[in-house]
Amino acid sequence: MNLTQPIPKTFDEMVATMLRCQQTQGQSVYQHGQSVCTHFFDIVDHIKGLHKLDSHWKIPDWISDYGESLVENLHDENTIRQYTLYHDCGKPYCRVVDDAGAVHFPDHVEVSKHIWGCVGGDKVVGNLIGEDM
Repeated sequence: MNLTQPIPKTFDEMVATMLRCQQTQGQSVYQHGQSVCTHFFDIVDHIKGLHKLDSHWKIPDWISDYGESLVENLHDENTIRQYTLYHDCGKPYCRVVDDAGAVHFPDHVEVSKHIWGCVGGDKVVGNLIGEDM
């Protein structure tokens, strides 16, 4: 595992680093996690019949067949919220820019699971992070 910066000593330090690291144009790694979390629970609420999704969503056909079963078998909400928010927490620690200026996050899944464990993150969430890809 090649890290491009020191391992955070605290959870707050990890979050601050996620906020400073750009994942895509105009979006930090932390903001990406917020977006994933929000969108994930929008889908869950849609499956539960709590609200309809906006028209920009493209819902796969299998959601109507398997959605309820998937929702019933999820981990508890807090675990899923942590997972979706912090699933890329290691990206700032493996971020590299190639000669053409393109940004890459090599082995970010492995690095994310490692960083999560280093800051004392929940082991179940860490295992989900490790299975992210």
